[in-house]
Amino acid sequence: MGLNLQSLAPPGELREPPNFACPGIFPSCHGLPQICENASPNKFRLGLAVAGGPSDPDNLVLDLTNALKAGAVQILVMALFKQGAYTDDAGLVAERAVPLEDTSSTLLELRLSGDHRSVNVYKPVMDLRTSDPQSTYSLRTGIGNGAQASLPRLYCIEGGHDRIIVDMSLLLQAGFFVVNTNHLGYTKTVIDAKEFPTNLDIAVEYGPVPLLRVGYTLVLLPQAPMQPRQNDDRLLYFDTQYRDKGSHHKQASQKLSEAVDSKVSMIWRYNLPRLPDQTIRFHVDPSVPARWRKYFKRGIEAWNAAFTLIERPSAVRAVLPGDKDWPADYDMSDARFSAITWDVSEETLSMGIAKVDPRSGEILKCDVVMGDSWVKTYLEELEVEWVNFTNFLQKTPAVSLLMREELVEPGKTAPHRILQLLQQGSAERKSRSFGFAAAYMQKRLESSELEALLGSGLQEIVAHEVGHCLGLRHNFKGSMGISEECLKDIHCTARHGTSASVMDYVPVNLPKPGEALRHIWSPTVGEYDKLAIRYGYTHLQTSESDPGLLQILEDVRRRAEQFQTCYDDDLYLGEDPSCLDYDLSADPLGYWEQQLDLYADVQRHLLEMSVAPRESYDNYGRAVHSVVGGFLPDIGINAVYYLGGINNTYLHKYADQTRRSRQPMPAETQRRALAIILRILRPKTEGLLPPDSNLPYLVDGSQLQGAIESLDLTDLVRRLRQLLLEEVLRSERLLQVHKQENLLAPGDADAFTVSELLSTLVYGVMSAGLDKITSEDEQDLQRIFVQILSSKLPEHVQFLPADVMTQLRYFRSFVYEMADGALNRLSTTAKGAQWSTCAMFNKTCTCTGLVRLRLSNLTSAGLWSGTDKRCLPLDFTVNTSASDLDAEDAWCECLSLTKADMDLREAQRLHVESLKNMLTESGGAHRGEGKD
Repeated sequence: MGLNLQSLAPPGELREPPNFACPGIFPSCHGLPQICENASPNKFRLGLAVAGGPSDPDNLVLDLTNALKAGAVQILVMALFKQGAYTDDAGLVAERAVPLEDTSSTLLELRLSGDHRSVNVYKPVMDLRTSDPQSTYSLRTGIGNGAQASLPRLYCIEGGHDRIIVDMSLLLQAGFFVVNTNHLGYTKTVIDAKEFPTNLDIAVEYGPVPLLRVGYTLVLLPQAPMQPRQNDDRLLYFDTQYRDKGSHHKQASQKLSEAVDSKVSMIWRYNLPRLPDQTIRFHVDPSVPARWRKYFKRGIEAWNAAFTLIERPSAVRAVLPGDKDWPADYDMSDARFSAITWDVSEETLSMGIAKVDPRSGEILKCDVVMGDSWVKTYLEELEVEWVNFTNFLQKTPAVSLLMREELVEPGKTAPHRILQLLQQGSAERKSRSFGFAAAYMQKRLESSELEALLGSGLQEIVAHEVGHCLGLRHNFKGSMGISEECLKDIHCTARHGTSASVMDYVPVNLPKPGEALRHIWSPTVGEYDKLAIRYGYTHLQTSESDPGLLQILEDVRRRAEQFQTCYDDDLYLGEDPSCLDYDLSADPLGYWEQQLDLYADVQRHLLEMSVAPRESYDNYGRAVHSVVGGFLPDIGINAVYYLGGINNTYLHKYADQTRRSRQPMPAETQRRALAIILRILRPKTEGLLPPDSNLPYLVDGSQLQGAIESLDLTDLVRRLRQLLLEEVLRSERLLQVHKQENLLAPGDADAFTVSELLSTLVYGVMSAGLDKITSEDEQDLQRIFVQILSSKLPEHVQFLPADVMTQLRYFRSFVYEMADGALNRLSTTAKGAQWSTCAMFNKTCTCTGLVRLRLSNLTSAGLWSGTDKRCLPLDFTVNTSASDLDAEDAWCECLSLTKADMDLREAQRLHVESLKNMLTESGGAHRGEGKD
């Protein structure tokens, strides 16, 4: 097709298109040049063309002349949703910034055809490759050449006949061969299109309803791939994996079978020698508010502490607007610039988006998006000079963990789903923790210090996200590398941070009242991070197979075994409790114990902290809900995962290796975890609920929506108990306890057994007893426990070992016998009443209730007394002969019994009967398990 242009512009000059209609595919195209009129060094050139015939449509075209000078080029294609889409019928159909590629291979090869009449598009297979010359032919013929399409060339009529131009609409319709556009819609409209020296960005809306906006990025890959570096599970990086087909030279660390069709994992990293000044630059986008840019800079350049150890003290640099080297042509979409932006979308948390060469793992560009939904919660009120607890609470999610129905349905939610839901709420937990810190510290900090506090929080988040951009993955055991003593010492944390890895998620490091100020947030990267950077970025002017480099990397790998590590998949498996996010210090249980003490202190002052003068009391309700419905279940669930927990370690076999790759959590640690759970099960007793004097102000709702109601604390506590007890008694948890119990070898330390778990739980929950009148709160706890215990029927848990089932049956029968015996004793037991001396021998006992005779170690049965009764032995029945009695040594005791006591005693009897019925209906005791 010929492109008919009326005039030619001078070379290099970009012209506005003439006054003709934009292409139908790109109705807002003004600003793009006519492709045949302009010259540019850019590898990809976007432009407009008027078609050669009057009936032909206008075209949006792509000039590949510069890119295809060598006849072929490889490009990387990325696609994601540029904005979210929601409909009332279908809900959220597109989530902003979510990757959209439906293939693991996003590398395309563009090759000029042999007759030069078309551009052929290939998608090479990246999951299968070969470095074995003898396997090249079989692999090529076995998987094909990956041909996708042939794009006809378009020609300029007046000059420029050597230009290589193709129609963009064909590529857009095909989703650049990485997105199945059939699921997006049959109409397409280009919203924006930009070209840069080595990449191209296009935003396209597919429709008609709903309109789905997709962003495509095409990046030119380097002509020579970077030398890849092998991944290692002790310092795990993000990676590109493939299978290297054929037979290869066996490495010392490989089995013979691993040298055939080897699995290769290449880490993601920047290629420092290829970068200007060998420096990784992150451009702080102008969208970042000026007052926070210095904290962004500190977070970015904190990584130089790691690069200093490989003699690159300035390897990472933050470039801010206004800096002398701020690029005049900066655009965050330009592949030359890694950028950190500030997004006002409520859907965005914080994330890194990397563009990686799949041939080698080289990071070409990485952008960090800081979202309002991650930080706005604790930033937007700074302009009024302080952060107060109310502002934090107004941003607290209305639905707490306990209000998720799926979490409180007994036996309905898998353990990994609990962790998944906790992870989905990470942003909520992080911001809630941050707001809590700001409120707590407000009592001692000036407004300027509070701003610095919040800025340091941003600094840590930026450092975390930049770590991802450098290739590092999460390490959720980083907190285990810092002692509690170090956390209290500002000099220690200044050097080591609050975690051995800034790639961990850790809560704020709050001091107790009266303690010296400390680093609330980690001020630096951790020791693990420094080692990981040394592994990924140590570079010698030789090949990756250089013996000197290999020895350096091996030394780093051995040192890495000194650190505890775990990654995202470890977290979701839920077996290793030290692999949890939002724990702190090498003693997480001690941290949670301190947190419970802190929340008890907060509850005493929460009304004053949460409701300012002239503000609504529903702020108080949300504050209480946040503690009871958010913080307490978080701690409780984390403690549950210590029961039966196994510490798994990434160790490799060496002659001097003495450690074990898996080790049960110490029995004492598991006992402490169970004690925390039992403590949370009685939040009223532990001071974790509002004081009674504050209950008249406990309302919840939204004054803006005109809805307010009394906060149902009883329901919140019931849900909390149901959640924790169900998780403790879940079959998978009992199986896990049994599993770790059997890992211990003879002679090892004592084990935490299923029997100890169940006996401690039974005693802890039932310790108030059944044969004396207890509070409604205790009855509720006992009822929930017995209900869940009785639901553990053999037919429901067939996969449990026989000895575990035996333990369940035993303790279920034990509680049954406990209830049965209590019913016999309740006739002489009253609430809180104690037998007290009312008269000595032959004196008058004034008592409304029961009177009994005491003589030495003998006790008579109780007799009813209306008001007064003489203390005479002959009036009582004592199981002994009269000669054994020395009447003058006798005395009488009274058990006061009012009508209210009798009503409560009847309620207690009904309660115990209901427990007994639950256990009977469960099919246990009534079949002879608990009674003769």
